[in-house]
Order: sequence, then C-alpha cells, then structure tokens
Amino acid sequence: GAVADLVPPYAETATYTLHEDLMNYSKLKEVIADWSNRQDLVTQIPVFIEMTEARLRRDLRDKTRMTQRAEAMVYGEYFPLPCNWVETTKVIAGGRPLRLTDSFNIERVELSEGPKFYRHAGDQLQLLPAVGSDPISFEMEYLEFPEALSDTSPTNWVLDTYPDIYIYGAMLQVAPFLMDDARMPMWAQAYGEAVKAANGASDKARASGSALRLQRHGLA
Repeated sequence: GAVADLVPPYAETATYTLHEDLMNYSKLKEVIADWSNRQDLVTQIPVFIEMTEARLRRDLRDKTRMTQRAEAMVYGEYFPLPCNWVETTKVIAGGRPLRLTDSFNIERVELSEGPKFYRHAGDQLQLLPAVGSDPISFEMEYLEFPEALSDTSPTNWVLDTYPDIYIYGAMLQVAPFLMDDARMPMWAQAYGEAVKAANGASDKARASGSALRLQRHGLA
C-alpha cells in the first residue's frame, strides 16, 4: 500500500517525502528513526528490522512471489531444506505425492517400496521410508522468504512491494523499546492489516489464474 501521505506519529513534521520506488535498507532505517523521532537508535534499528523479518517469515504468505521449486535425483533419508525456506507446500518422490506426517506417527509408517510420507526435522526434510541406494526423482514446492536486508543486500521484493509492512513491523518493535505501550495496539493493527492485505492480494491473484513465479532449484 502507499505510505507517502502518512505523517510520522512521533514527529511534529515529516522531514522527507517517502516514495516506494526509492525505498531501500538505508532509507528504511532513516524512516524508522524519523517516525520514532529518535536519531540515537542507530544500533537498535537494524535489530528492529531483523525482528520484523523474523515475524514476516511467520506471517507473510504471498504465494505468487514466494513459491519456489527444487528438483533432484535423490537417495537416502534426510535432505537439507532450501535456503530461506519458510514452508513446504508439496513433496513428490518417485512420481508420487507424499503426505506430511509428524514425529508421533513416524513409528507407524510401514516399510514399502519408496517413500510415502515426509516430515521436517530441524533444518532437514525427512522422507519415510528412506529411499534405497537407487536414486529416484524428487520435487519439492515450497515458500521462500527473500534475502534479509543489509548494507550489502539493500532491497528485496518485500520492501519494494510492501514498504508499509516493514515500517509498521519495525515500529511495532520500537514502541516497547521506548516504553510507549499506548501505541503498540495501533502499530499491531496497522501491521496486521498490511500483512492481511498482501496475503489477500496473493490469494486473489491465484484464484484469478495468475501464474506463480516459480523458480527451479536443485537441492544443496
């Protein structure tokens, strides 16, 4: 959503004009400092952004932009999850879709020809039963969060597309740091509505038949 007309609620006047096409990591840090009316948070603001990204990994589900696919010939039982993975949406092994199971059901899986189930074990994907010594085709569709913002990676598609989510999310971290509990509900609502709008736009695009932006990767 557009954020150019919003006035920083902590500052008496805005000292900048915010344009989405100019937003990057450095500008984002400036905006957060201005909105909090605190220029002494130089070391804290990057942490607020990191905390926002951690929360976005749980909340943002723009499947038109986040969906990726990995393909490989595999054997064995455990495989590393792709970099920046946040959620698995589909696993196919040997041409057969696998079902997600959990540790409670793991002992109930009977041996058979080829895997029937998968589960997440830390930062790995486990196939059940394990694949024998003869490799089989493997395909995994998953959601990927983009590279975290930094001085060397100053932008990503989330910041380009939804700068308001980053700003509201960071301000939600600023408020308790400044002991401004009164504003936390406001920032929580703004952040929640922005994320809901982003996820809703993605669902609407998928329902209308817009193509997913799939990229194919190999397993590490």
